Amino acid sequence: SGIYTDEQSARGRDVYLGSCKSCHAPESHTGATFAKWWRGKRLSDLFAFISTRMPKNDPGSLAPEDVADVMAYLLKMNQMPVGEAELPPDADSLKKFRIETKPASSSAKRTKP
Repeated sequence: SGIYTDEQSARGRDVYLGSCKSCHAPESHTGATFAKWWRGKRLSDLFAFISTRMPKNDPGSLAPEDVADVMAYLLKMNQMPVGEAELPPDADSLKKFRIETKPASSSAKRTKP
């Protein structure tokens, strides 16, 4: 089952286009490139990275809700399944999810703490 909603990823797309696209192409956040950086890491790691280091021209300026929305968009771009609940906007709640990517498709799964 998915861990974000279509609505959340749509909001994340808007934030991405406004705050991220000037420095990043979507290809830099998908497929092998995404897998190289994030495979096996927890979603809390991705949340912390975006929260503190992005956008490059104003690090740490995104609201926690915007960070979670951008993460939902990144998951959507990587064909991870959509669910019924939104990603929470805090790192502690995201520690139970690990990013798992596969050659043909990707997924994020709940892990035991």
